[in-house]
Amino acid sequence: MILFLFYSLGKLQTKIWKSVRALEYFTTNEWRFSCENTTALYAELSPEDKDVFNFDAKQIDWAQYLHNYYNGVKTYVLKEHGEKSNINT
Repeated sequence: MILFLFYSLGKLQTKIWKSVRALEYFTTNEWRFSCENTTALYAELSPEDKDVFNFDAKQIDWAQYLHNYYNGVKTYVLKEHGEKSNINT
């Protein structure tokens, strides 16, 4: 039983270490994004074009976006294929 516990903890530690290393570059740098040009472009569109080319970031459901982002990181970065997160959105 003790050996199984150490084995399980070792696997967990390895998974955590791989996750930290894979995301280190993105979590240890400061990122700033500007959307001034996009906002100006959207403001210039006619109402018809706004319906066709809807890219207003204010309408993004950020809770759903982060939920999808989290599942994508698990699947494609951490290679954890299995149960998706059950984070309430």
